[in-house]
Amino acid sequence: MENNNELSDEQFWKGKIKQHWKAFMVLIIAGACMMIGAIIVFIWFMNISPIGNFGQYSIDFWTLNDVVLFMIFSFLWELLFLSR
Repeated sequence: MENNNELSDEQFWKGKIKQHWKAFMVLIIAGACMMIGAIIVFIWFMNISPIGNFGQYSIDFWTLNDVVLFMIFSFLWELLFLSR
């Protein structure tokens, strides 16, 4: 039998979100900005890289090799920026 003093997981997280709503909103806005930035970097990368044939390819021309290479380059660029 469950103790009445214990909250369910849903009630616990609802209470925490209500208590820290400002930080939660900052987290949501930061996540949205990161997604927009990732899309912009992806488009920029396709226009300047040999993987995107310097802007002549679109996504439907990509092979699995191109996708893996892009993920590796993205990871390395992220490490470069985060290590500074």
